Amino acid sequence: MKKLNIPTKIITFLLLLTLSLSQASGTVQAASTRPSDTSKAGSGNILAGVTGTFERVEKAKILKRINEIRKEACEKGYPNPSNGRKLTPSDYRPMKWSSNLELVALLRAAESTVNESHTRPNGQSCFSIRYNGEQSWAENLAWNYSGLMAGIEQWYEEKNDWVNQNANAVTGHYTSLINPAYQFIGLGSFRRSTGGWYGVSAEFSSSNAGSQTQSKLKGKKVQTIEVSKKNLSNPSLNAPSKLKVKKTKQLTVSCNINYPGIMGGTNTTKGRILKGVTWKSSKPSVLHVNSSGKITAKKAGKATITAKVKGGFSVKKTITVTK
Repeated sequence: MKKLNIPTKIITFLLLLTLSLSQASGTVQAASTRPSDTSKAGSGNILAGVTGTFERVEKAKILKRINEIRKEACEKGYPNPSNGRKLTPSDYRPMKWSSNLELVALLRAAESTVNESHTRPNGQSCFSIRYNGEQSWAENLAWNYSGLMAGIEQWYEEKNDWVNQNANAVTGHYTSLINPAYQFIGLGSFRRSTGGWYGVSAEFSSSNAGSQTQSKLKGKKVQTIEVSKKNLSNPSLNAPSKLKVKKTKQLTVSCNINYPGIMGGTNTTKGRILKGVTWKSSKPSVLHVNSSGKITAKKAGKATITAKVKGGFSVKKTITVTK
């Protein structure tokens, strides 16, 4: 059996093939915004907000199941992913939590619902993310309708193929779980408000320089995701058609974010542009707009608000100001 050098960046993903891909569109709802790993988009990219819900499962439950899987492999002498020899009970090392890997996993879980791939929506490798100087050395992804714990079971389903050394099967998710070289893990789970699967991410490493405290993040958030401008379509300006004098309103620009679906077709996500928009009013004396897109009705009349995305499209809407 071929010897593997550890650490090595293993890129693996899994999908429940019995599910059909169904992505719905909807209105982005108000929720607090969570940052990405960068505050400035790279060339050809833009920062977009995707609304969804982060699932939180207690790390004790997660680690209990993963360590059951690891211990079974050692006690039953399954092949060691590091060297091909049989694992022994003395090879068993319980997996521990990493707060930095969890931060990677939370972002990757959200990103994987936008681009169902180990390639990030910004075009970079999944291993480009670093928190407090730490990165992942192996990534497992899963998509399902049940959430994080179901994702672990999806990866575990590869066990028989690994034990039987089925060269034609995908086994990388299972081997990441049982590999004694990986001793730290972080997981995340995210589901878009517009529908579709949970995206589940597990990030692995052989070392940990940070805390083992689990994040308290859960519930609805707007996750900032760096996406390629070429993957945007159907821009729209979210603005009222009428506004009374002295009233204000925050405007936003929404669009579709489109990437190839893992089962074919197009995976479309509804998002809004968070940075890189220039705002202009045709009649500031009637309707003023500031640099962040907040409008203030000054006097009765009509004015057209234009929002221009840097290096991309423009959208506009005429608003009537009434007394």
